[in-house]
Amino acid sequence: MTNRKPRPQAKEHPIAVWIFLILFFLCAIVILVESGMDGTSSGSQSDAVSDPIYDAVGGEAGTGLTFEQFAAFIRKFLGHFSLFAITAIPLMIAITLIDHTFRQRVLGAIGALVGGFSLAAISEFIQLLTPGRGPAWRDVGIDFGGFALTVVLFFIGYVIAHLVRGPEERRLLI
Repeated sequence: MTNRKPRPQAKEHPIAVWIFLILFFLCAIVILVESGMDGTSSGSQSDAVSDPIYDAVGGEAGTGLTFEQFAAFIRKFLGHFSLFAITAIPLMIAITLIDHTFRQRVLGAIGALVGGFSLAAISEFIQLLTPGRGPAWRDVGIDFGGFALTVVLFFIGYVIAHLVRGPEERRLLI
């Protein structure tokens, strides 16, 4: 038997949990607001990011892509995949602070994945109602892929930490 203290539970960190949940919801609101931007505004915003990156890497000679192809990649990777990956981080930190057992972490990860898919689907549905934009299942997949990657990486980190612990500590987490 070890003399280590068990990890603190959520009731010992309620302010941190709320801070991370609020950060998650703020990120989700940003995603939903951005989904409601008309096509012209969204395109201008994407080009403002893509133009300097395209120039910095040498344009078509450096990338082998036309500007339109490069801009589409940047828009999908930065605007969809990365934004959703970043959005999942505060949610997973909150889940880590709230859920303490392995079973609770599994349920938390599943809940996060359902929430991430829902957020991706809702953001694309909003584009159905937005002038100059349209929804695409491919975008839902890209969005959810970014979100899911973060959830999976957090869960793998937890599993590794779980396996590294001694048998007595591990028994406390199951």
